[in-house]
Amino acid sequence: FEQYYSWAARGVGSVRFGHRVRAADWDGARFRVVTSQGVHFGRVLVVGTGTAPRVPACAQRLLGPRGFHVSEYLTAPRDTSGRRVLVVGSGQSGAEVVRHLLTAPGELPGELTWVLGRDGVFPLDDSAFTNDWFTPSAVRYFNERTGTERNRLRDVQHYASDGVSEDLAAQIYRRLYELDYLEQPGLD
Repeated sequence: FEQYYSWAARGVGSVRFGHRVRAADWDGARFRVVTSQGVHFGRVLVVGTGTAPRVPACAQRLLGPRGFHVSEYLTAPRDTSGRRVLVVGSGQSGAEVVRHLLTAPGELPGELTWVLGRDGVFPLDDSAFTNDWFTPSAVRYFNERTGTERNRLRDVQHYASDGVSEDLAAQIYRRLYELDYLEQPGLD
């Protein structure tokens, strides 16, 4: 992906990196954005600051020192050793937290529950031809389809961006096996 992003950025002459936005306003005809490196104008302004953490409304009240979004996992103070821990999420991020809890010194919970939004841990499709779906010609093809055709393509391509890498799933499976049968034999 890094190579793809580098290639794409080189092809778009207006891409700028390392600029801190100081101000943005609308002058009646266009947007004016002041950055640390200058002023830029445009008729359309898209704010893309990264994926915003999504916490369902029912869980909002649980956020705090003992409940947090995965985006805060490495910086949130936590004490999981020997405790009951619940991880919610069936994608790569949830799996990375589970692996970390199972392998980091001093982090091993006494009980770990992993709640998945699916019927299992599904592999991320990172096979050789999957990246072809993200080339300019494939994106153009996608955008030229009808809504029904795009929905069908999205269903087919779903696990190109949503799933768990096979290597990570294997690491978790291996670690669980070690814990169940090698390090603590006889425990259920």
